Amino acid sequence: MFTALDMQLCAGEMIELRGPNGAGKSTLLRVMAGLFPDYTGELITVPLLYLGHKPGLAGALSPLENLAWYQRFDAPEPNERLVAVLAEVGLA
Repeated sequence: MFTALDMQLCAGEMIELRGPNGAGKSTLLRVMAGLFPDYTGELITVPLLYLGHKPGLAGALSPLENLAWYQRFDAPEPNERLVAVLAEVGLA
């Protein structure tokens, strides 16, 4: 998918990522944010937050299921704190 890609940014620097639909812009950002851990190659980065053009919430899922889907990148099961926070805001 990506070949010979090399990029380095220092604190405070910004870039604009452009390309046609299907070129891999979102995929690259997701790899950089650690959302696709099965990529091949070397990635050296600090933790990033990725928020695409869609919030990624599924209306068919409960609040816990939506948050648990994102949490699975770090933990296989929803933890007690996540359940407690949803209860605190009335979304349990």
